[in-house]
Amino acid sequence: VLTKMIVSPLKILSCEMAKVAMMQTEAVNFKQAPSCLSEVRKMQRSFKLMVVALIEYKNYMPQSLLIDTSTDIDRHEQGDVRSYGSTKSNSMTSESSAGSVHQVAHQFTDLRLVNKKVSVLMINSIGWHSRRKRESEIAADHSNMIEAILTSVNKNRGTCDSFTGDRAMAYFNATRTVYAHCSAAVESGLSTKSESAIPLAVAVTTGDAKVGNIGITGMKKFTILS
Repeated sequence: VLTKMIVSPLKILSCEMAKVAMMQTEAVNFKQAPSCLSEVRKMQRSFKLMVVALIEYKNYMPQSLLIDTSTDIDRHEQGDVRSYGSTKSNSMTSESSAGSVHQVAHQFTDLRLVNKKVSVLMINSIGWHSRRKRESEIAADHSNMIEAILTSVNKNRGTCDSFTGDRAMAYFNATRTVYAHCSAAVESGLSTKSESAIPLAVAVTTGDAKVGNIGITGMKKFTILS
């Protein structure tokens, strides 16, 4: 009984750590029963604090890395390099999980370019300077615009690369396989335009490009070069 009391919470904690290793912080179970051992309780509390911090940091990380690292770790664990289905949180052994995370993380952060056919969606809001609104109202409009973009782009398996000021960019078939990538980009643009409460200008370009990470070891950026 004593052994079970010690091992059980550690086993649960190990499974939750595996989710974090795959950047699936949204799937972490925060309702774990506190351990009767003070040392394990401290581990549980520290783990929860770490996850909360990671959730905040994820908002500032490149979505291309977050989406595809978790997806490919799952595919690596399942032994299926062709599957692009939804991720699932399986418990992993310490040796295989560490190897998978290191291998996939290196794959998606390595400095390299590859040739691909991609489509890029550019979205720009119109008339920000002509609107006489409070700062809070402008921020709310901007948040609604970004939410509409993310919803539509994610639905069509694209990746929202970044937004700067009143502009946003998303790409299709650069990090995740999207066979009809041009149609997906167009559909995302039109859907975002219809859902947004503010006027938007939308443009799509498609063709051959070099995609991957550029920069230096201490500073990298995923990019698309046409």
